[in-house]
Amino acid sequence: MTTGARQRLLVTGASGFIGSAVLRAAAGAGLHRVGFCRRPHPLDDVETIAGDITDRRALDHAMRGVSMVVHAAGLAHRTSGLPATAWTDVN
Repeated sequence: MTTGARQRLLVTGASGFIGSAVLRAAAGAGLHRVGFCRRPHPLDDVETIAGDITDRRALDHAMRGVSMVVHAAGLAHRTSGLPATAWTDVN
């Protein structure tokens, strides 16, 4: 990383309750904030990368140049029709 370059913070689950709160809290830290989520993210000054947490290509793309990660994506409630492996794959 070059001197003076801003560090990149990636937050998975950026459109969720916890992920969006982390991005708001990091607003004054001088970080380049990157939100990884399945749907567009509403916060200003946040680079948004759309993708599914189980999609390795999308996640690799989101991770480029990232200095730190907060993994806030997850399944919190049982959803019918999901395979049993979904809980492990996402959480």
